[in-house]
Amino acid sequence: MNLVPLQRAYSRSRLTITRQGAVATGRARQVVAPARPWLWMLVGSAILGGGVALLIRAELGLSPYDVLLSAVARELGITHGQAGWLVAGGLLTLATLLGRRPRIATIAWVLTNGVAIDAVLPLLEAPDALATRIAFAAAGTCGIAAGVALVVQSGGTGGAFELIIKALGDRGLKPVPVRAVMEFTTLATGLALSGDAGFATIAFAMTFGSLVVGAERALEDHRVGRAHRLSGLHSPACGSVAGSDPAGGLGGELGPRDLCIDDAEAC
Repeated sequence: MNLVPLQRAYSRSRLTITRQGAVATGRARQVVAPARPWLWMLVGSAILGGGVALLIRAELGLSPYDVLLSAVARELGITHGQAGWLVAGGLLTLATLLGRRPRIATIAWVLTNGVAIDAVLPLLEAPDALATRIAFAAAGTCGIAAGVALVVQSGGTGGAFELIIKALGDRGLKPVPVRAVMEFTTLATGLALSGDAGFATIAFAMTFGSLVVGAERALEDHRVGRAHRLSGLHSPACGSVAGSDPAGGLGGELGPRDLCIDDAEAC
């Protein structure tokens, strides 16, 4: 069986099943960072943590990465947020040994995730009604996607998966297969340790990549629209720039790639 078409589809569609993988994939096409990257990153991390807490209270299964964290938390008798710190710390240590040291923003992202999860969990009660539990799971999945999109758009951090992918890339390994192996190994390890998996885990894996892409495009649309409003111009064409004249000349601060909403290759 020829796996090349599947590999290309995996890469182009931004297919991913973990938040760590989504950050690594999203930053591969990083856009211009906003004026307050730290604010975007911290808010995104907090929203992500709240989404994880909703999934935990839904009790229908966690995201693939959190399946592993739930197993670690139960085995060691620690909170979910603390398990996140422990696992991320191990991955960041591995990345450092491979030659890619984490930045302060990366550590801040990990810490904020754990704090947000452990802060929101006591505020939520596990619902009894199945419909409410499904709503919790759906809201949690969307929250994690929105949080990842904000973190990616901040341009301020790369997660542990990204650092390891880059380190292995320095040794000649291609990023897409490496990311796939890391994501599915994470899920398999969590399942082997009897982590909290269920229907919501499958739904998360099937929809998460598309949700992250949609959230990123919404943020990019907002940024582009704001740039047009500030410049006093409105142009529907892909590649419009602030400061362009009616004939299409370029004279503004933003380049074509900055204002392109769709696939960069199409622009």
